[in-house]
Amino acid sequence: MATRLSSPLIRNQASVSSIRRNSARDKAGVAHAPASLMQLQELAGDSAAVRRLDTWQHSANRLSSPRKGPRGGSSLPLQRITILEADATIDQNHDEWMDWYRTTCVPAFKVIAYRQGQDFPTYLGGMDENAFLTAVRELHRDAPDDRDTIRSVSELWKKEQIVKSGAYPDMLHKVNTNLLVNKTQKNDPGLPAFIQQYESGQMIWSRGMSVGHFAYGQLRSTGVLASEGTADVPTFTMGNNNPSRWLPGLNDVATADGLAHTVGRDEPGLREIANRVEIPIGMTVQYPVAPPTYVAYLNSGEQVIRGPVHNPTVHRVICLGPNGYSYKHQGGALDDLPPAAPYQGAVGAPEMQAWEQNAVNWMQNH
Repeated sequence: MATRLSSPLIRNQASVSSIRRNSARDKAGVAHAPASLMQLQELAGDSAAVRRLDTWQHSANRLSSPRKGPRGGSSLPLQRITILEADATIDQNHDEWMDWYRTTCVPAFKVIAYRQGQDFPTYLGGMDENAFLTAVRELHRDAPDDRDTIRSVSELWKKEQIVKSGAYPDMLHKVNTNLLVNKTQKNDPGLPAFIQQYESGQMIWSRGMSVGHFAYGQLRSTGVLASEGTADVPTFTMGNNNPSRWLPGLNDVATADGLAHTVGRDEPGLREIANRVEIPIGMTVQYPVAPPTYVAYLNSGEQVIRGPVHNPTVHRVICLGPNGYSYKHQGGALDDLPPAAPYQGAVGAPEMQAWEQNAVNWMQNH
């Protein structure tokens, strides 16, 4: 099974889109991956690699930031850069990029392979270090020509199909719909396809979360997925001082599912148990989004819907143990999900010990 790596532009805790598994194995009910994202995080946790990751993140933020107006204020970008232009930027930093793989990624895989009782080629399915680095180089070639997509975004504006929203002053909206658009993303190449999915009724919104998330217990017991706030403001949830009723997610199940694969640094109790025994750590739910449902396109990686949401469907439950990931409960009932873990439970806490026993029992019965 191929293992897809995330780029150095992505932080450890957010390296979610790379965690995709073979669908045929998933359908079998339980599929194991030899590597644990948790192990990679531990290996890289306090190393110089983190500083390099921060440098790359800074570069990414600079490329995607709004332009400054003549008096220092932010103004909307005239046009987002195309994939071809982004690829050229990557090429300019090729040496540093490859250095990250050589000095951080390859050693990390070697250590993980050793812990699994394997060598590097065996762990990567017969691919030695040179073959692996060659494959990495191939990731950055043949970028698609998306200039036609950029032009199609411009056509939306020429036809006045996206206008300023009266109900939500900080947003734009697609005429005659409840689809909102972040002002800074009006030229995003992914926007036309997103609009088409919404208007055709083919959009499936996905949300991944930890079993220790504050909203998980309510979802399991009542079938209601709700936010911590009530403000009717479609915005990013992280760092927001005015908690909103809008729920974060996106129309890409693989990326949403990746979030449920992570064990946060604020969940030490959950992390410690998963190092010893296989337990459920997260799950992904899905919900159809079509007119007149309210949805806001914040960017290609996050689209929020106005909550609460009732009775979403279970995509699957993600489990993690010493031998890696496994998957259960595909399409299962909400009220039969794994027990909710204590929020940010501490290592060895009595409530974490009680949850561990309940979680192990759930694993044995599913």
